[in-house]
Amino acid sequence: MHNHCNTLVAKGINLYDSGDVQGSYAVFNLAFSLCPNDSTVLLWKSKVELLLGKLDQAISGLKLVLASSNDPTDTADAELSLGLALYFYSFFTTEAEKGGVLSQAYSYASKAEEYFTKLNDQYSRNLSTWLKIMVLIESNDINGAIDLLKSDLLHILHGTAVSYLDLRTSNYSSALLHTDIALADLRYSNDLK
Repeated sequence: MHNHCNTLVAKGINLYDSGDVQGSYAVFNLAFSLCPNDSTVLLWKSKVELLLGKLDQAISGLKLVLASSNDPTDTADAELSLGLALYFYSFFTTEAEKGGVLSQAYSYASKAEEYFTKLNDQYSRNLSTWLKIMVLIESNDINGAIDLLKSDLLHILHGTAVSYLDLRTSNYSSALLHTDIALADLRYSNDLK
C-alpha cells in the first residue's frame, strides 16, 4: 500500500507543479484515504488545502504533520506552510485574536527559516524570511519589517514586501513603483525558464 501512496504523491506533486490544484487535491485525498498516517501525504494534502483557501483544514493537517513527521524537509515545509496559513487566517480573525495568530505565524516562519538554513535551501529560507516580513508589517511592527528587509532576500520577494510596507504606511506612489518592479522581476524570471 505504501508504494501506491508514494506513486500517488508523485502524481499529485506533478499536478500541483503544473497548476492543476483541483486535480492534485483529488489525488492527495485518495492517497490520504489509503495512507492516513503518512505525514508526506498529509503535508501535500494540507498545502493544497491552503491554496484552496481551506485554512482550518490546512492548519489542522499541518499541525498533525509537525507532530508526526521525522523528515526534516517535510517538517521545514510544514512549518513554512503553517506560518503562511496562519498569516492568511489572521485576515479573518477579530482584532483581539489577530495578534496571537500573527505571533504564531511568525514563530512558524522563524522555525522554517532555521530548518531551511540547515538544509541549505536558500530559496525556501528566503520565502520564510519574506513571510516573517509580511507578518511584521501586518502586526504594525514597521521597524522590525524594515530591519528584516535589509537581509539577503531574493529581489522579487523584497519587492513584494516593500510594496506591502508602502501600502500599509500610505505611501501609495512608492507602492505602485515597487509593485511594477516586482512584476518586472517576475516576468524576467519567467523568461529565464
